[in-house]
Amino acid sequence: MTTSNKNIKVTITPSSDTDVVISARSYQTELMEQAKLENLIVCLPTGSGKTYIAVMLIKEMSYSIRESVKKGGKRTVFLVKTVQLVDQQSDYIRTHTNFRVGKYCGELGVDLWDKEKWEDEFEKNQVLVFTAQVFLNLIDHNYFSLKHINLIIFDECHHASGDNQYAALMNKHYDNCPDPPRVLGLTASISSKKIKPKDLLDNAKELEKTYRARIESGSSRSESIQHGTSAHVESILYSNYRDEILSKNESLTIPFEILNFMRNTIESYISKRKDEYKNIERNLSHTMLTTDYRGNNIDIYNQQSFDYTTFTQSQSVAIIHIKRFIENLIEIGYELGLYGLLIFAIEIRKKFKSNPICLSITDSSTREMFDDILQRLECLIDDILKNLCRLNEHNYEILFSSKVRLLLERRIKQQNKITISGHCRVTDIRQDLSNNGRLAYILVKYRLHTKILHNSPDLFGKISLYAGDDELFPKDSLIDNQLSKDIDQWADSTAPKALADVFEALVGAIFLDSGKCLQTVWNVIEPLLQNYIDRSITDPNLNPVRTFFEQGGKVILESTKTDTDKDIIISICIIETVNGCQFEGCGANKKMAKADACRNAIKSMMQK
Repeated sequence: MTTSNKNIKVTITPSSDTDVVISARSYQTELMEQAKLENLIVCLPTGSGKTYIAVMLIKEMSYSIRESVKKGGKRTVFLVKTVQLVDQQSDYIRTHTNFRVGKYCGELGVDLWDKEKWEDEFEKNQVLVFTAQVFLNLIDHNYFSLKHINLIIFDECHHASGDNQYAALMNKHYDNCPDPPRVLGLTASISSKKIKPKDLLDNAKELEKTYRARIESGSSRSESIQHGTSAHVESILYSNYRDEILSKNESLTIPFEILNFMRNTIESYISKRKDEYKNIERNLSHTMLTTDYRGNNIDIYNQQSFDYTTFTQSQSVAIIHIKRFIENLIEIGYELGLYGLLIFAIEIRKKFKSNPICLSITDSSTREMFDDILQRLECLIDDILKNLCRLNEHNYEILFSSKVRLLLERRIKQQNKITISGHCRVTDIRQDLSNNGRLAYILVKYRLHTKILHNSPDLFGKISLYAGDDELFPKDSLIDNQLSKDIDQWADSTAPKALADVFEALVGAIFLDSGKCLQTVWNVIEPLLQNYIDRSITDPNLNPVRTFFEQGGKVILESTKTDTDKDIIISICIIETVNGCQFEGCGANKKMAKADACRNAIKSMMQK
């Protein structure tokens, strides 16, 4: 990928990795080094990079997974609790490594695979991401052994109590393995349930006992908390939609009556089919006991066996899923109100009409029942819910539950704080993020300036002088500490403007090379800015000139004078606040002098 800006050319080698973490934080490296030596449970705040620690450990221990299993190689296993996490974590590992990654969950039909198929998968892939139950079944059936695994990672490892799959795997198989794998647990909590402070230590010891591991959070707890994204929890009291609205408005109960009828219809059908199944199974069992397989009752046995097989094959799990959809729809209505019920009902209708559900229903009686449910849902949406929403379009108490109204009100207030504060918040953030000094610093800190090809000795000298400044780029300094400097410090940056131009040109080149895909641009640039973006959004460094004049300040004098020491002419600007305080600024031109004066004024006002 190549782009040019005057006499500057930037050449970037495309990478297959997107959204890549540029460098590990100190606590991540520390915890990974400990995990190389012993079983470890990493307990860090949400969003602090626990999965990246796992990726680092996978790479460190990768020598054994690069070999074929048949030749004594091993495999790394990553266990998660949900299907969604299978996709998420496998994608993350692919992004940050060059290993072959496989993903496995019940929805992919892996429960029907035989031992030979599983052996092929372990031979083909080096890192395998499983839902916990699928992997436990695999080990229980002896389709694969823990001794062929070098590292097993437990995501959300605090879910390990009782008969949980994580606990079952460790208790049933780990100690019996002659060469057990290294264990890495990832969690933001040591318990999956609410516990009293006095029980905290006991729960921690129990978790360590389950995983044969030690809990560790790193020596720099403040740094990991800084990078975490754990939400601040606030309790909001709200009234129940069923008690508040439905009990007072009979017409609004109609949708819920229809949904309850649909649910009861499905439950009755399922119960009836279960009774039929038990009856067929009972008759077949009785016949099997009285059949000698030499002619006596053999015709009856064959017929009942055929009936049993046919009935079993005609059962569709889709009916169970449909029942759950209807139950969820009822709860959504009670939680969100009439409008939320309409939106979710429309999505459910799309789901019911999708091919996977329609094609899975082959039995005529099941099809008849399903068609009736779908027809009632169509009527509910088009003839009832839409009309009720239209009739009450200005009555927010009916359209939305108390919970939704309270959340909307809070969201509007938060938005107003961002956008209505005497100046344009978005402009503040944009100017803060695009500060030339910051962009130049980021470019040099990540060594991207070494990729610049140019034919200007003068520019080369300026870049080398800036990049070689030990005060700006000390070896033991974190980039976050440097980027937190306020606008007054950045204003005096010695960075050549060409570096900021290169950064902006790089963004434009990525945009064009990706087919004008903004998401790709974000995936590449966001890791470079990291926490700096969050800080700018919550507390942007404001433009000093605009801030000063918005507060009623004015210019008193603009002139020039000669600096006798340097024998150069500099510009002078004197400004005055609404309170009559005057401040002087100087610079190479009028614009820089005014900015310097405004910075001095703002800095003085902030100190007061």
